[in-house]
Amino acid sequence: MVVLDKRAARLNPVAELAKVSEEDKFKFKDVFSFKVSFWLLTTSCVLTYASILPYLQIVSGLLQSKYGFTPEEAGYLFGIPYIMSAVSSPFLGLLIDKIGRRALLMIISSLTLILAFGLSMHNESCDDECKSYSELPTLVLLGLGYSIYAAAIWGSVPYVVTP
Repeated sequence: MVVLDKRAARLNPVAELAKVSEEDKFKFKDVFSFKVSFWLLTTSCVLTYASILPYLQIVSGLLQSKYGFTPEEAGYLFGIPYIMSAVSSPFLGLLIDKIGRRALLMIISSLTLILAFGLSMHNESCDDECKSYSELPTLVLLGLGYSIYAAAIWGSVPYVVTP
């Protein structure tokens, strides 16, 4: 971005630079003005994404080594949570905006994720000659929990941060 900004300034030297007032500039002391609800929401977000994203990074290898899928098949199955999230998130966002209850939905999504990870831990691996689809419910629950959580948490930020 720095390179692009310098190039744009060189090509158009009379362009007006954006001015930021002293009041709008970031000051480190502003971090301490956030309410407890903001920090709870931030902690929830970090912990939830720290549990979901590493699992999604290893699930393709897990599907290959533990359940006997080829890399191509594992790649298709690996996409289930992302596809579910892409398809359902707009509708969940509209629903959550209409009914509210964001905190309750975040709790439901967390319980869904706990159930998904619990199922994944207790699934039996299969022999070299078989394929087991026992991880599919985990992937579906993960996609559902991920979608509900994302739709609920990002819509909650304006409620915990003062403008």
